[in-house]
Amino acid sequence: MKTASFRSGAPAAHAAFDIRWYLELLNDPSEGKLKKNQKMFAENAYLSLLKMVGLVNRLLAVTRLEDPGASPSSRADRPSSP
Repeated sequence: MKTASFRSGAPAAHAAFDIRWYLELLNDPSEGKLKKNQKMFAENAYLSLLKMVGLVNRLLAVTRLEDPGASPSSRADRPSSP
């Protein structure tokens, strides 16, 4: 578990930032108006992103508790709430 979480932390953080940026772009009215169902899909995707980042952060926290002397882990930034 330790190795997997340290290896997955940084890529997960980068993916979360990328996904967050695209979802924020979709929700930006200056980029064009979404249809009602498209807006709902974008909002659901954003909420799923928040859950994914939370899961990665918890996995990294458990790993730090199990082995506090392990190499520093990357922490997935928590996107702000929509």
